[in-house]
Amino acid sequence: MYQSIAWYATLFFVFLIALAFSFVYGESRKLKEYGSIQEKGYKIRKFYFLGLLAIMGFASAISLSKLPYHDQHVQA
Repeated sequence: MYQSIAWYATLFFVFLIALAFSFVYGESRKLKEYGSIQEKGYKIRKFYFLGLLAIMGFASAISLSKLPYHDQHVQA
């Protein structure tokens, strides 16, 4: 049963990827001005960078707080 679920899920995601590639291929055939696309890309890049920075900072703070080295510097 699990194998058939995995098979159907794989087929579904492969179809989505093929659909995305066909969309990108279809859009790449059109000629457009790059000015507006470039501005939009810079805004998206800034959003992703700040989001990634926040996620990595949070993950680092959580994982580094679990290290046992803090207890070595405590004076008894």
